[in-house]
Amino acid sequence: ILSTILPFKKGNINIYGLNLKSKNYREIRSILSYMPQNFDFFPRFKVYEVLEYFAILKLMDKNIVPQRIEEVLTEVNMLDYKNSLAINLSGGLKRRLGFAISILNKPKILLLDEPTAGVDPKERIEMRNSIKKYSKEHLTLISTHIVEDIENLCSDVIILLNGDIKYVGKTSDFIKNSPNVYIFKV
Repeated sequence: ILSTILPFKKGNINIYGLNLKSKNYREIRSILSYMPQNFDFFPRFKVYEVLEYFAILKLMDKNIVPQRIEEVLTEVNMLDYKNSLAINLSGGLKRRLGFAISILNKPKILLLDEPTAGVDPKERIEMRNSIKKYSKEHLTLISTHIVEDIENLCSDVIILLNGDIKYVGKTSDFIKNSPNVYIFKV
């Protein structure tokens, strides 16, 4: 709904003073970015070319694109992979590339759908570190079922059930007061 892909049926949503009901989607989309849970890349594109392609889609100024690509590749620890075919990357590196795409235009709001799902523990830590760093200065909303991600990345939590808000509060309070949340550390 926040990404403007799906319509909402009731209520009102304002994003940095922009009302979602106004349907001014171009302006709303200019301040946010969305990283889907599943994505794929063109088979012949190298990592750098994937980022160039998305810079065009995001209507970025072509004069700043090369420098910004270098910055995001550094931020996600992928500079050594810039000439690698994106299709050949491991699952964790593909996730990091997806994150690089989502922060390419420095969105005010970052929407992440299951950002660490399906990656090994080392990659999960890398991804969390990248998210934490970006989230210090930008609003980041994460949709996840991984409680450890909630605990490590989120200051606040909203629980939705069939589109209705069931809980809003501090993450620490949610974990402390929920009888069905278990955190195991090995």
